[in-house]
Amino acid sequence: MPVSPQDFATWSELTGNPYPQTPAEHMALAPEVYQFTRGIGRRGGYGMSPIRKAVDIIGKTALAAGAIAGAAYLGTEGFKKLQLDDEPDVPSAQPQAANPLGRVAAASMDIS
Repeated sequence: MPVSPQDFATWSELTGNPYPQTPAEHMALAPEVYQFTRGIGRRGGYGMSPIRKAVDIIGKTALAAGAIAGAAYLGTEGFKKLQLDDEPDVPSAQPQAANPLGRVAAASMDIS
């Protein structure tokens, strides 16, 4: 498992334990330091302060409330009320009927 001197320094600083001085101490503490550094910054890990946890919870709650409100709006008659046409002056394309014979429809023929 890769553990750098910076990992040992971070572990020592954040836990209050003394920095290991000998290679034997490094080898003995390597698994603990590795697990510690992997957990920093993760949800509920060592790196999340109480303020950051509160902001995280508030943000996720606001996101969930917005999703629920949007779903409730679209679930009721809200979707039908949405005006999705951004350019009302531009005519929309008319669907053309399928003509399996490949002939031109009578309405669009030039009769001259």
